[in-house]
Amino acid sequence: PSASPAAGTSAPSMAPSASPAVATSAPSASPAAVTSAPTAGPTGSPTASPTSMPTVPGTTTSPTTSSPTATPTGLPTFTLAPTVSESPVETFSATFSSLSTVPTGTALTTFQNNVAFAVCFSLGRTSDCAVVSNVRLGSVVADVSVTFPNAEAATAFQSSVTTTAGSTSIFSSANGFDTAAYGVPTVVVASSSSSSDDSPACDSTCLGLAIGLPLGLGLPLIGFLVYMFCLKGESGNDDQQNIIEMPRPEG
Repeated sequence: PSASPAAGTSAPSMAPSASPAVATSAPSASPAAVTSAPTAGPTGSPTASPTSMPTVPGTTTSPTTSSPTATPTGLPTFTLAPTVSESPVETFSATFSSLSTVPTGTALTTFQNNVAFAVCFSLGRTSDCAVVSNVRLGSVVADVSVTFPNAEAATAFQSSVTTTAGSTSIFSSANGFDTAAYGVPTVVVASSSSSSDDSPACDSTCLGLAIGLPLGLGLPLIGFLVYMFCLKGESGNDDQQNIIEMPRPEG
């Protein structure tokens, strides 16, 4: 052999670096308790079987009564007459003595619109409640028609507009009227009318007179003329019967 055999190992020169692990003698904590058995056993089937149909139907399958409780009347029990709405119209003439000529073109349109606007604004209504239907000389006269919702309003306006205080209040700058250009007019109420017929009985009366008078007076007159014609005819026949033909002289 190339080397001498190693000498025997000598005893350890130092102790182990750490003590060997000590085996655990008992668990550090008690093991978890075992869960007890269920308090009740599972049900073997549903507690109740489902219903095959709803307990309350949604709608009735048939009417509660087989026929109407009362027979309908053949005709209406009463008829409502149509409601006739009255719209009184007041027409007045406003004379503008400060104007000497009638405006023309756009100036005329502006004048008409200004008059109508002042009247309607003083009444607290829209500007289409009044219409200036005509503007004429004398000095300058505007014929105005105002439609009212009822007769009471028309009467109150008529009583107010014809007074100096009323016309001054209506045709004022507060109501948008150009008093500097047109002045304040003098107002005269021309007529009062209504859009509805206030006296329907008059129509039937007049119609009856129109038919009755010609019949009442015409028939006797026709009878008299026929009688006179027949009488004249009979008189002519009698005259012819009384004529005696005389022989003509010869030669």
